[in-house]
Amino acid sequence: MKTKWTIVSVILLTLAAAGSIWGIKIYYDDQAYNKQMRIARNAVAGHEWEIARTAYQKSRKIHVSVENRTASQQLTYLEHADEEIKQQNWESAVNMYNQALTVDGGVELLNKAATTGKTYVEALRNSGEAQQKVQQLTDQVAQQSSEIVALQSSASDALKAMQDSANNALSSAKKAQSKQNKSDDKQKQKSDTKSSKVEESKK
Repeated sequence: MKTKWTIVSVILLTLAAAGSIWGIKIYYDDQAYNKQMRIARNAVAGHEWEIARTAYQKSRKIHVSVENRTASQQLTYLEHADEEIKQQNWESAVNMYNQALTVDGGVELLNKAATTGKTYVEALRNSGEAQQKVQQLTDQVAQQSSEIVALQSSASDALKAMQDSANNALSSAKKAQSKQNKSDDKQKQKSDTKSSKVEESKK
């Protein structure tokens, strides 16, 4: 009977020890899990997607949750969005953010990151479109100004040509008049000479 109780006691002590060890393991696992989740969330807040992915993967090895299971897919879309932003592919970046937001069971923190990123990219896109319109208007004004300058130059050249033509005509007229006056003077001199000779012959 004594031996029986001894065996029972040993079994109970073993179970208690195992329970304690299991409890300690659960405690440390929870500590490690919470640490990795904290690292992942801080990384998401800082848009450090690779660090976040690594931390989520480590936490998943300890304990699988909706957050660390879903995060991987959303992080992939966010990483692709960053690449599209670098290439200034605004539409593709917005599409990546939309994909991240439509993942089933999406992580709230990652949804916020996707929403913020989408707003940022749309602002960049709208700003780019506005700048493009301003540039187009500037080019149009410059072209119109160039055309106006060309017209003014053409008008100025035409006016100068008209003035030159008028001046040349006036100069030609003056020369012709001077020539005519000289001719008239010669004719008058001849006429006066003839008249003088006639009067002398009468005498």
